[in-house]
Amino acid sequence: MKYFIYCRKSSEEEERQALSIESQLQELRDYAKKHGLFVVDVFTESKSARKPNNRPVFDEMLGLIQAGQAGGILSWAPDRISRNAPEGALIVDLLDRGVVKDLKFPSFYFESGPQGIFNLSLAFNFGKLYVDNLSQNVKRGIREKIRRGEFPGPAPIGYVNNLKKKNIEADPKSFDLVRGLFHKYAAGELRFFEIRAKLFEGGVRTRTGRPISLNTIRRMLSNPFYTGVFRLKGELHPGSHPAMINQGLFNKVQSRLECESRKVDWREEKRKGKGFWFQDLGKCGNCGYTIVQDYHRKKSGLEFRYYKCTRKSKACTCKEPAISERDLAPQIENLLADVAIDDYWYQWCLDEINSWHKEEQGDIDSQIATVQTELDTNRERLERLLDIHIDGAIDSNEYKSKKNIIVSKSQDLESRIGEIKVKGSDWLEPLVASLKISNQAHHSIVKKDFVQMGKILKKVGSNPILKDREYKIKLLKPFCFFSESVFGLRNFTSPQTTTSKKDLKSQRGSEARISETGEVCRGGFCL
Repeated sequence: MKYFIYCRKSSEEEERQALSIESQLQELRDYAKKHGLFVVDVFTESKSARKPNNRPVFDEMLGLIQAGQAGGILSWAPDRISRNAPEGALIVDLLDRGVVKDLKFPSFYFESGPQGIFNLSLAFNFGKLYVDNLSQNVKRGIREKIRRGEFPGPAPIGYVNNLKKKNIEADPKSFDLVRGLFHKYAAGELRFFEIRAKLFEGGVRTRTGRPISLNTIRRMLSNPFYTGVFRLKGELHPGSHPAMINQGLFNKVQSRLECESRKVDWREEKRKGKGFWFQDLGKCGNCGYTIVQDYHRKKSGLEFRYYKCTRKSKACTCKEPAISERDLAPQIENLLADVAIDDYWYQWCLDEINSWHKEEQGDIDSQIATVQTELDTNRERLERLLDIHIDGAIDSNEYKSKKNIIVSKSQDLESRIGEIKVKGSDWLEPLVASLKISNQAHHSIVKKDFVQMGKILKKVGSNPILKDREYKIKLLKPFCFFSESVFGLRNFTSPQTTTSKKDLKSQRGSEARISETGEVCRGGFCL
């Protein structure tokens, strides 16, 4: 009789059960040689037998047996052939009809006949029972991990699986790096290619040592895991792992991801590679169409860079002249000079802000207590929702939808408590960030870094227009206040120096408001 050897392992990963098939083959060949079995072919695959129609090699082997190329199967154990009811019944049916004439197992005795087929059916059923129990145990373990707030899977980039504690912790090598990339991407300072390069420099790579894919970066940026929750089968769960970013920053990242999902204008990408200092300069002041870059290179190698209107308006003939980069650069430098703050005044402002922050520390406890009360109420709502779902008053889809809303709100409240503890008040972070941008503007002017100036200009202003070769921009808050106050800073020799109302009016007009102590005040911020 001719036999087919069939070997199978459950895992499809090469590093898991790597010697399983080799050891099976060796044992089966020794068994065939010992008992004088004539083996005509060998079939091996790495597929799970828990579900039917999941093993193409096994189906191919049965097709060859039905074609008469062999009459028996040699395998290590019955559970290597089948772990599910349909395929187990198929083997029994083939034995009953005489298509499969014999089965041989080194670890299980089988004799063709009613008693042998009955014992084989029991072996198949025990194999199915094993995988069913294993599935239930795994699901129970996953549910327990979810209750403890532990994500039942591999840690994303920036985190690491602690095999001893069996939880997920911050990766000391990449946690701060990934957090910084989130902030820079939300601010529009980085793109996917730059993020991949920085991760590669920081040691975040694939198993083969190559840079990670752009799709992996997109999944990383859209993963709510970094806010302290995790998603499993479309359902959000609170996590016990340390949050990397708050929900507000995560929402900003998602907004930018949605914008970048639009089709890429490769002509614009090509223009960006021509070494232009400035990008996205806004609209034409005459027709309202976009200002674009224009590049010319002479045979001598001399390069010219211009910025001009697209002139696509059909309602009017735009006559806005182009402006060269060397003529535009001083205008942008002057715009930033109005909000630039040097290191001395930057540090003095930070010291003043810190003193204000200390005065408000007494309000922090009451703020936290208020948010904590709302958080406790939200958790009670979640428990009541679970009771209603268990009682069958709402279906699973509605339960998941409502639960996601409650968990997301709880995460927002927890993030809010964390922000209050660290920062004290909502005004502190944006004010310090704005001062930092103004200080960066000062350094970019000192270094004549026009590329950096163009990036900072987008942060300090909006609605930029170019009209009659003059570039204008509307300063955002609080930079409009900085612009009004900078003239005073430039004329003071120290923070204690005061000036008269007459002098201030002669420099800026009646916009200045003088406090009783002689300090210059703008919008509640006194210098």
